Amino acid sequence: MPSEYKYPIDCHMHMTSCECADLIKSITGKKTFNGNPFGGHDHKSIISLLDNAGIYKGFAISSAYIYSMEDMNIEDPIQNTVRENDFVIRECSLSNGRLIPFFSVNPLTSYALDEVTRCCRYETPKGLKLHFTNSRIDIEDKYHLSRLSQILSVAESNSIPVIIHFRSRRNENPQKALKFIDFICENHKNLKIIIAHIGGWGGFDEITKLTFELFLKGISCAPLKVQENIYLDFSGVVITPNEVIIGTFKETIGSDIKCIESLLQQYPEVKIMFGSDWPFIDSASYIENMKNFNISENTLASILSQDFEL
Repeated sequence: MPSEYKYPIDCHMHMTSCECADLIKSITGKKTFNGNPFGGHDHKSIISLLDNAGIYKGFAISSAYIYSMEDMNIEDPIQNTVRENDFVIRECSLSNGRLIPFFSVNPLTSYALDEVTRCCRYETPKGLKLHFTNSRIDIEDKYHLSRLSQILSVAESNSIPVIIHFRSRRNENPQKALKFIDFICENHKNLKIIIAHIGGWGGFDEITKLTFELFLKGISCAPLKVQENIYLDFSGVVITPNEVIIGTFKETIGSDIKCIESLLQQYPEVKIMFGSDWPFIDSASYIENMKNFNISENTLASILSQDFEL
């Protein structure tokens, strides 16, 4: 990392085309996300966010999985998925190595395997994002697990890391965190995985707390190879009144931070990475929010300094 940067990476930044942003606006009924644009992002705008925060690299995540959401009836979802993934890969190729594209699919679609295979052919560092909420993945559903394993096998064979948004309406039982770790240990122990939002979907409600704790426990008990390959990202965990979404994200309070730090002290071998979840919040503002919640200097430094080797 060049000396002019303070921190190595923001591992959770959504890069969204104007076309995809229009779809998100129609779904949410909103024009912005906490005042930030849903889309129209390019490599220059994402890099400017990194520069403002003193961060060297960013993982730029495609929102292509949105085109396969149930009940959306999107016209030509395959073409739109390909276009959105290509948009992110193309923009990142212009970033002089500072942005790493993470293409995305819904594992349950008939075209997911072909799309992952296609994107793997790009001769550039890259990754895959899977969003269990949007895809409605249930890891206790044998068919879902089979489809997921096929996708992860392609990523694993191509040495491509995977960001997984684990929590979904079908994965509300925190015990599923342990089942997922067991699944990885048995089937994909060579796969690098980043579990988004410390296992939740933002904020730190009771389900996220229990899921986080069980992920920490499961990872710490896993074989060393799996321990080395699994990371948790801290994106979207600290919620101020500015980011509260009633019914989804409640405000983070001091006792939440104390609980997080206590758990991290119990499982120091588990790696936690910094992520902002842009456009939910920008990198610099999220770092400031973390500091304002009196996260200890050691914990803050550990999260902000955690790098990731592709």
